[in-house]
Amino acid sequence: MTNRRCLALAIAALAFLLAPPALADTMTFTGVGLHDTVKIHAPGHMADDLTVTAGQYLVTYKSNDYVAWCVDLDAYAGSSSVTEQNYTVLRNAYAVAYLFETYAGSLSNNTDAAALGASIWEVITEPAGGPFNISSGSFRLSNNSDVSARAASMLASIPGSYTPLGGLTVLHSDSKQDMLIGNVHQVPEPGTLALLAAGGALVVVRRRRRA
Repeated sequence: MTNRRCLALAIAALAFLLAPPALADTMTFTGVGLHDTVKIHAPGHMADDLTVTAGQYLVTYKSNDYVAWCVDLDAYAGSSSVTEQNYTVLRNAYAVAYLFETYAGSLSNNTDAAALGASIWEVITEPAGGPFNISSGSFRLSNNSDVSARAASMLASIPGSYTPLGGLTVLHSDSKQDMLIGNVHQVPEPGTLALLAAGGALVVVRRRRRA
């Protein structure tokens, strides 16, 4: 190995070691918005065979309030330190983007919100490219036929390819649920927010400690 190549490798290694780590910020979980409960069947995930909340999760991040969507079936919802990741880290990211950008901004009832949340879980759990079926496969629902029917309709609308509008971010946590946020669907006015959150709900699921 030449001296010049050794020097280049040494400089590259030093630059890597001195590179600043990804900056973390706090995501504050403030409750749920439109939602319903469903029973999940997802072998290999901690949510398997549990009845959980599906729908809108309300978070504050960098002084902004968001309606977020859970993209993690192996943790409790909660406040934590998070780092930003591009939505493309998610399996079937194009389908997630399509679902979010098509439906998240126009939800008006609990069934539709729960169906969107369940549809996102479906596409991130199934193998790359699908098929996406809320009643079978690596992820399925039971105990809520209305949510299942609406989710099936949403999943059936997913095109073979999709170019996102942009602005989707995953807030990744090492201890709580990862959340998907976008710049197209922030939290409504405080009065409406209070109505959405009234009554509260238990939110999902036990975390699997990874080896």
